[in-house]
Amino acid sequence: MLVLPDGRCIGTIGGGCGEADARLQALMALDDNQSGLYTVNLLNEVAADEGMVCGGTMELFIQVV
Repeated sequence: MLVLPDGRCIGTIGGGCGEADARLQALMALDDNQSGLYTVNLLNEVAADEGMVCGGTMELFIQVV
């Protein structure tokens, strides 16, 4: 997924609250000009509140280019 500085995205990593969190992390990485490994929590309680059946965590490497 490519996140542009204006917030637009090209591609997807699955949608939902996990993707929204990843997008926010990517925008913060762009502001800081800092690539790195980030963890997105998809805890069962959060997923259930959003009507999702997923859970656990997702690790992302966000590279600033």
